[in-house]
Amino acid sequence: MPGEFTVLTVCHGNICRSPVAQYLLAEALGERFSLSSAGVGAVVGWPVHELMTQYLKADGIDPAGFAARQLDGKLIAGAELLLTMTRRQRAWIAEESPAAIKRTFTILEFARLAELVTAESVSELIRKAAAARAVYPPDDPAIDDIADPYGHPEEAFTVAYTEVKKAVERVKAVIEKCPELRSEADEDPFAGFVLK
Repeated sequence: MPGEFTVLTVCHGNICRSPVAQYLLAEALGERFSLSSAGVGAVVGWPVHELMTQYLKADGIDPAGFAARQLDGKLIAGAELLLTMTRRQRAWIAEESPAAIKRTFTILEFARLAELVTAESVSELIRKAAAARAVYPPDDPAIDDIADPYGHPEEAFTVAYTEVKKAVERVKAVIEKCPELRSEADEDPFAGFVLK
């Protein structure tokens, strides 16, 4: 896959769920993917919430230097895949940029749908997941949401972090099944060189 594939994670304030998803996905997917995040009601300039920072550091990730930012049309247009934390945020994006709905999912929705299809590339995986959305609706739409822990006790942050982390693991698994990525990983680094 030439270049970097751009993924934008989205929540409300851009200080809890979406930065966690951003950093965990960046760690999981590697240099072939460019990860960033934003919020539909961002507390612009704020760092990652202290509890989420603690959890990230426990996983070996330091989000120092992070600053929350507001989601806008330019950010939406620049992302090849948008992963929100709730259906409400997905709807916000659809209203702001109707053309983006085919590449916008909640992170749990994307994992659920992508597990049902096979694809040669990440771009094809996104297209097929979007097509599967109408065919395979969830029994309970709420299962595609990860609740906002902000303003709640620490337990809510632990639950949210765990849910995002599990969702990231599922997304990584479906993306890594794409032959496009496997063929790159299997490339011979010495191809084209004549050994003497």
